[in-house]
Amino acid sequence: MINIEKFIKTRKHLRISQVTLCAGICTQATLSKFEKHQQIPSFEIMVALCERIGLTLNDVFPIAVSSHQTHNEKLLTQALRALFYQDVTQFKKNIEQVALDKMLDKELSTYQIAKYFYTVILLQDDSQAKKLVSHIDIACFNQQYKLLFYAITSHYYYHCGQFTKAQQAFEDVWRHQKSNAVNDHTGCQEAIVYLLAEYQMLMKNYQVAMM
Repeated sequence: MINIEKFIKTRKHLRISQVTLCAGICTQATLSKFEKHQQIPSFEIMVALCERIGLTLNDVFPIAVSSHQTHNEKLLTQALRALFYQDVTQFKKNIEQVALDKMLDKELSTYQIAKYFYTVILLQDDSQAKKLVSHIDIACFNQQYKLLFYAITSHYYYHCGQFTKAQQAFEDVWRHQKSNAVNDHTGCQEAIVYLLAEYQMLMKNYQVAMM
């Protein structure tokens, strides 16, 4: 799920110590736990660490990228990226610029997913998340959006203490994710990879998270 070996290999090839790499970004303990397959730093930290050794998030969380996007798609992609970086201000700015009356069905799905992601993962507002779900027509989602939805939902159930449902949601996504090859340019694939790994971290299944 995460190409951690490339990260470590690049750092060592550049002869950069953990202390030097994490200076001003995070503690050495945070970096050490990441390289030992014990903890995933926030996306903000991952971006900074990767940039310092000349990598991108795509190198660590591989996804395919397309340059053919509508204006709304670009805004939604930026909104998702802002969520990954935990930049709430930028996320809100992008979402507010989306032309709701001109959205295609797929764009509407991405918009709903972004709002759901923000509510469950960042706000951890379970009551609001429940309201959002009531307005989401999952049947209209393509396979990729369904996987992202259930990856988020595994965290929602975990927050609510419904661990059996959380595990079932995770397993459903994990089973399909391994054989799911798509040309994704919204950032959804990256989000799915991260959420699956983060869920396993919550369950303390460290080795599975880094597979």
